[in-house]
Amino acid sequence: MNTPPALLRLALLASLLLACASALRAEEKPAADPVPPSILKKYDKNKDGALDEKERAKWDAAKAAARDKYQKQRAEMLEKFDTNKDGKLSEEERSSAKLSMERVRTEQEGEKMKERAAKAEMEEREAAAKEAEAAKEKAKEAPTKSALEAVKAKPAEEKAGSGEMMMD
Repeated sequence: MNTPPALLRLALLASLLLACASALRAEEKPAADPVPPSILKKYDKNKDGALDEKERAKWDAAKAAARDKYQKQRAEMLEKFDTNKDGKLSEEERSSAKLSMERVRTEQEGEKMKERAAKAEMEEREAAAKEAEAAKEKAKEAPTKSALEAVKAKPAEEKAGSGEMMMD
């Protein structure tokens, strides 16, 4: 096979360019994982728009804790619902788990509703007590105001009465 030298040089040059480009890409720093805005809001304490080492370490620790919590919950679920102890939930075991979790969730929602109702009732009682207290205060002030108005009105009546006597 007789390949023209120009074609060989071109192939060599292309290979060299690809090798250089690959080397340059390898030298570039890998871009840090983009941080979601919600994570920045929570962990970016110095508010510079990026996570420094300490902030990223706290985020990583929180992720590890969440992962551990998930694994613990998963192990508990398997322990509770894996009746045949094969290490996984069959369709029947999964259905049983769903029903159980829905029952627990419903009970929790019922408890929350009871707590909200009790809180609303307490707030209503407090508002009624404040209204009653305000009414008592107003009732106390009413006779005092009437008596004060009567005292103020009496000298005016006396002056008016004495003026009429002088005119006679």
